[in-house]
Amino acid sequence: MADQGFELDVLRDLLEEAGTIGRLAKNEKAFLAAYEAFRSEDRRAFEAVLKRLRPVPLCRLVCEWIRIKECVFLCFELCGPPPAQPPQVDLRALAEAIRAVTANEKLVAQLVQILEKRDKAAFQKFVKAHKLGPFCHLFCHWLCVVRYRLVCRWLCGPVVAERPNLAAELQTAGAALGALLEHREAFAAAVAASEAGDAAKFGDVLREIGLLPFCRFICEWFCCLRCVLICFTLCREFPLKPVDQPLQEALAFGKATGSLAHQPAELERLSAAVGAGDTKTFAALVAKLNLQPHCIQLCHWLCFLRCRRFCILVCPPPDTTPLFTHVGIYQIPTVSLAGDFAADGTTNAGRLAFTETIPLSGVMPDGQASQAYEYRFLINENAPAASSPLPAQGPQVVATIIGQLEFWAYDNTNNVWLHDTRSVGVNTSFAPLAIPQPGNTTLPPIDLNVAVGTDGWIPVPRMNDYTQGGIGRFVPGGGLAGTDALINLDTTKFTNENINLGALQGGDSIPNTDLSPRPTYTIRFEARVVGTNPLVATNTLPMIAFCNAHYSYTVHPEWDGGGVTTLTVCSADILELRTGSGCAKLVDTATALFTCYHPYLGSARLYLQGPGIPYPPVAGPFTVDIALPPYGPGAVEAASGLAGHVFNISGLASCAYILHLRTAPNLTTGDGAIGYVDEDLIAFCTEEGQA
Repeated sequence: MADQGFELDVLRDLLEEAGTIGRLAKNEKAFLAAYEAFRSEDRRAFEAVLKRLRPVPLCRLVCEWIRIKECVFLCFELCGPPPAQPPQVDLRALAEAIRAVTANEKLVAQLVQILEKRDKAAFQKFVKAHKLGPFCHLFCHWLCVVRYRLVCRWLCGPVVAERPNLAAELQTAGAALGALLEHREAFAAAVAASEAGDAAKFGDVLREIGLLPFCRFICEWFCCLRCVLICFTLCREFPLKPVDQPLQEALAFGKATGSLAHQPAELERLSAAVGAGDTKTFAALVAKLNLQPHCIQLCHWLCFLRCRRFCILVCPPPDTTPLFTHVGIYQIPTVSLAGDFAADGTTNAGRLAFTETIPLSGVMPDGQASQAYEYRFLINENAPAASSPLPAQGPQVVATIIGQLEFWAYDNTNNVWLHDTRSVGVNTSFAPLAIPQPGNTTLPPIDLNVAVGTDGWIPVPRMNDYTQGGIGRFVPGGGLAGTDALINLDTTKFTNENINLGALQGGDSIPNTDLSPRPTYTIRFEARVVGTNPLVATNTLPMIAFCNAHYSYTVHPEWDGGGVTTLTVCSADILELRTGSGCAKLVDTATALFTCYHPYLGSARLYLQGPGIPYPPVAGPFTVDIALPPYGPGAVEAASGLAGHVFNISGLASCAYILHLRTAPNLTTGDGAIGYVDEDLIAFCTEEGQA
């Protein structure tokens, strides 16, 4: 842990906490009230004490310092004074004993009660019964650190309905330790890395055996043991005397801690001595600063903050896990969300099926990810016959902007560095990027295109040098229209019907053989670390409806008719014209014939246009919204037959009029209904009736 950046981070932490505790200790009443509120785990009282101080100290810093101090008190109380000589500890034997205890719910519940009551006799009996006697201080300190970590979460974290569960936390931590024990060589390597302060090696050990999700628990355990053992060694010359008034002793140590905030050089040397296990230097500094009565607490405080930084390096924040979350704006179902999809694969809102190119969206890591990830989509048809899932690749994946490369470019005209970005895409054909540098030079060209690989795998870009002169950092999302698409999927490559209805005209029903099957598909998402078999994430959209149907047919051949191809079947005619060779003048009635069809037909409307009829069409005798059958598995069709819909035109003036038929499908490309309308129209003339 001798890295200069690490040491500076630790010193900043120490100075921040020392300054906070020093300010609190100047107000004896507030300090003692805060300490008592901590001991009673009274969130309101703890918060109230801190709010009375100006400026208000950070709750986390106060709680953290008290919990380190309180663990020294508690473990001396339960285990007695430390041994004269630091013990030789078999860490594997200790870990095995902890695994055995924490795997038993009854023992864990018993242990929690002992800690809460600070019952020395019961604790001594417990450690003896479970062969933990030689490890009493080590075992106690680990228990205490876990317990008071949860207490500080309760006192300083967001308000929650239930307190953190110590028993559950101890069981999880014990299970994590047990998982490491299953790998004998890895356990030994973790011990060596911890003792050497080698965070990178420690992290690699856990990563190689798949225990990074439990990293925090494992690192915390090793750090607890390290601090107990190192502080027993460093403070042998200054044993802690029995404490009759612990709160007053804590206050005295608080004032001593505060004094170190004004001595950063000495604080830095103390911290370095703890990190190096330098007994001679540490003892000399303790004596020089008159900190002998507080040696063991001081050492634990320094060691704890060093360990916290160490574990941040060992257990960096986890990478963002690639995940499929939406089709356009529509949320796919998850464990905690019902999602926006109906059982038949259409959307809950509007009952829309998906057409043409749709964005399969989600989240992915940025260029700072610790590992290289790749993802893919597997798609199979559900009906009429289920098919095997196949990866989306080739022309099925339309050019997709998946993010941006943010970088520094040099403006040689004005001699300044400026921020800049370029899009990064899958199956795109962007020109290589040559980032301008000082002296009118450029970096070697950077490829901004990601290819879909074998079996559909798409690598997440890893550019990560956001410095002046660097290649920039990949930032996911921010594509065209602000999308966060993982791929744009061309649904026409899965279903694309072109149905010829022949001589079908307005009023005719669609033959059953020409009704569309309404195909549905399952989309499965997978993500993994490049080159490995285990999946880091997978989720599924079990049902999505695709529709890309087009229809060819004939419209009113007696009046400017002929063959058309439309998205919906939208065919109108007028019975009186059909029988009158297209030029008959209508007198009292216009019998509208219509055929409307689409597997996802949303609406169909007939209306007349002409003098004396309001336009745009409004509800009334000359506008008819055609009743569609209930939405379900059958055809969504409305065919009038020769009976048609009779418009009473007897009151209209002699003139020319137009019959309109408009149909709209319930389709989406992922952003609401597509707004498409098909229209057929036919004109007719009237003359006054004879009545």
